[in-house]
Amino acid sequence: MIDAAYHTRKGYFQRLNGAVTYNGNPVPVYDTFAVNEAEYPYIILSTQTAVDDSVKRCQAQEVTMLLD
Repeated sequence: MIDAAYHTRKGYFQRLNGAVTYNGNPVPVYDTFAVNEAEYPYIILSTQTAVDDSVKRCQAQEVTMLLD
């Protein structure tokens, strides 16, 4: 089965990194935690869950992610 959680996390990072601005400055995106030198505002890809919703005829997963 494909790890949908990994691809979801990677996709969010690629889409958000450099795309969100605040006062004309890009907002950095961090995975799991921000570095000590990070200055507000920033985005953290936080807690993530994945639940297998597969049935006989197809594979499926329900993936959620918390953005801080």
